[in-house]
Amino acid sequence: MPADYYAGNKQLYVTALQNQLASAASGKISFEQAMHNTQNAVVTYARSQGFTVVS
Repeated sequence: MPADYYAGNKQLYVTALQNQLASAASGKISFEQAMHNTQNAVVTYARSQGFTVVS
């Protein structure tokens, strides 16, 4: 995927995804919530870096 998909920070995406999937696997949150939380983390970061985020 292109770098702008991750707002230039692929590691942030990978770390957020790993943490959220671990929470889902342990039953703390649903898989759907894990995906939502991961997206929110990346969007928040992207906006803080000046990216325009559209859905």
